[in-house]
Amino acid sequence: MEKNTIIIVDDSDVDANLATMALKCTNEEFAIHHLKDGQELVEYLTCKNQYTKRTLDENQSIRLILLDINMPRMSGLDALKLIRETPSLKQIPIAMLTSSDAASDILNSYHLGANSYIKKAIDFEEFRQSMNQTARYWINVNQTALNWIQPLVPYDPFQLVTQLYSLCFDFKTYLQYLNAF
Repeated sequence: MEKNTIIIVDDSDVDANLATMALKCTNEEFAIHHLKDGQELVEYLTCKNQYTKRTLDENQSIRLILLDINMPRMSGLDALKLIRETPSLKQIPIAMLTSSDAASDILNSYHLGANSYIKKAIDFEEFRQSMNQTARYWINVNQTALNWIQPLVPYDPFQLVTQLYSLCFDFKTYLQYLNAF
C-alpha cells in the first residue's frame, strides 16, 4: 500500500496532466492517480469492476481527491454525494478542482460535504502555486481520520473500543470517547 496518494478525477486529459505536472513541482512525496469521471472514482473506491484487485484498506493511503464537477457518466457532485453517504468512504478528503466559479456549484459542493473548493487558474504558474499549497496542506498539515481509526467494515464494536482505547492517553479521555458513541 502506498503511503500518500492524491487522486485527480477529471474527464479532460489536458487538465489532469496539467494538475499532475503542477503537483509534481512540489517536493512532496506522493503517488498521483488519474480517473476519468465520478463513476470510475466510485468504482475505484469501492473496488468494483476493473478495480476488484484493490482492497478497501488501500483507501487509507488517499490523502486527497481532486474532483472536477462537469464530467460524463457521473458528475463530481453526484460522486461526492455517494461518497459522503458511504460510511467507509466519507472521511476521505475531497477538494473540488474545477473551472466553475458559479455560486450554485460552490454552495452545492460544500452542502454535499466537499472539504475545499479550488477554481482552476488559467495561468500555469498561478495554478502550480495553488496545487503546491494544496498538496503541502493535505500531505503535511492535515490529519485525516483514516490515519487514526481504521475503517470498520463490517462494523465491529469491540474493534472500535480497542482502537479508541489505544488512541487515548488516559482513562478519562477513553471514557469521554466511549460516551460520544
